[in-house]
Amino acid sequence: MLPNWFCDIEVNPTPLPRPMAASAVARVLHGAFRKHPGRYALAMPGKKKHPLSVLRVFASTRDELDTLIGNIRDAKALTEQAVIHYPRSVPEGYSGTWSLYQRFRIPARRSERIPGRSVRLKRVQEANANELSFFQMKSESNGGRFRLYWEVRPFLEPEPLKADMHPDSWGLSTTTSPVPLPDIS
Repeated sequence: MLPNWFCDIEVNPTPLPRPMAASAVARVLHGAFRKHPGRYALAMPGKKKHPLSVLRVFASTRDELDTLIGNIRDAKALTEQAVIHYPRSVPEGYSGTWSLYQRFRIPARRSERIPGRSVRLKRVQEANANELSFFQMKSESNGGRFRLYWEVRPFLEPEPLKADMHPDSWGLSTTTSPVPLPDIS
């Protein structure tokens, strides 16, 4: 995946509050991303002004974005809570800033190995202290609910990666596979 094309999904604050609506849209996107691993990357560019007001999806080609939109446009979360904007290309030779949108991992309760030493609690406290945004998610496999925290980090390399990148099934960077995305306003 190379971030050559993108489309914005504008999240409306009604009928659900914006964080709940954005979480519902993210769940729909996750389902579509899982069907096409590594094809799409997700950015949340409205974080400072209006958190979770825009979810931006990047893809290598316009056809890939058209396929995604075709797969998600009739989902209830999108028809009731969001507007999908027309796909646009990333300007050729884009020389602006780039960011990494990376999942902030919090271990599951069942993964605690040493009683009384909660790595999970420390990670949750760290996420809250840093005021990280999150999506409220629900597992389709076991029905469990969890928060998917994510953080934005500037990409400090002189040039973005030119090789094919592989975002995870949430569309986010991982520590082993960074996916720099252009900060297009």
